[in-house]
Parts: sequence; structure tokens; C-alpha cells
Amino acid sequence: MHDGRRLGHLQHEGGLRIHQVIGRAGGTVFFTPGLRYHYNLASRVAIYAAAGAGIAHKEERFGTVVGNRVIERDESNTGGAYNFGGGLDFRLTRLWSLRGEVRSFRT
Repeated sequence: MHDGRRLGHLQHEGGLRIHQVIGRAGGTVFFTPGLRYHYNLASRVAIYAAAGAGIAHKEERFGTVVGNRVIERDESNTGGAYNFGGGLDFRLTRLWSLRGEVRSFRT
């Protein structure tokens, strides 16, 4: 989920003051199946690279307060997406491991 807030500005139009507060909230869902390549550094330690492609769905809601009115607008978009990244695996036992990973998801 992504939440952001931008506090507006004071405008002068013909002696009338309008104070705007603009808010934005929304989220993105990614479905990007992919491949992972492992390279063993030691018997219990491996590094890997990963990449995938698929789809993403993004929804956003924008709100503007002008005087005593609230103006809202919704947007949604579905399109192609991809991801890439890498990480480090530490095998604790035959069935358990710890993994640190960095990934970037793009639309």
C-alpha cells in the first residue's frame, strides 16, 4: 500500500482566499511469477538472482478539500509488470533457512 499526503497552498483569486488540502491513498497488487538462479558459496550459504514478469493492478483515491467541499476522484489501472532482485540464503537445517532479499517491482 502507498499512502501519501501533500498539504496544499494558499491561492489568491480576485481577493478570495482558497485553502486546498490534497490527499492521496491507494495500493498496488503484483502477480509476477519468475525464475531464481542459485549459486552456492558454501554448504549452507548461497546467493541468488531472481526475475519475473506478469501483471499489476493499481488503485488510487485522490481527495481535495476546497472551503467546505470535498472533491474525490478514483482511478484504477491494470497492466504489465516485472521484477528483479537478488538475495542471500543461510541454510539452518535441511528444512529451514533464513533469506535476505532485495527486489524491485516495476510497471
